[in-house]
Amino acid sequence: MVGLMEQAGLVVENVVARTFEAADSIGPDVIDYLEPLAHYLGVGSDQLAQRAMPLQYVLQARKPLHAT
Repeated sequence: MVGLMEQAGLVVENVVARTFEAADSIGPDVIDYLEPLAHYLGVGSDQLAQRAMPLQYVLQARKPLHAT
């Protein structure tokens, strides 16, 4: 996503991961189920949750300032 913004000539200033109420209620169960996979891949369960739980990412970007 960041790469696409940069290809469009934008500078990404911030990325925010968003989860929603439905994901919050079932997400921990999914993370528990996937925990053996995380260990196999060498990823901590906290890192897995950070990457797997968000349903949407909000990117804040701007056009770069050009010196004149």
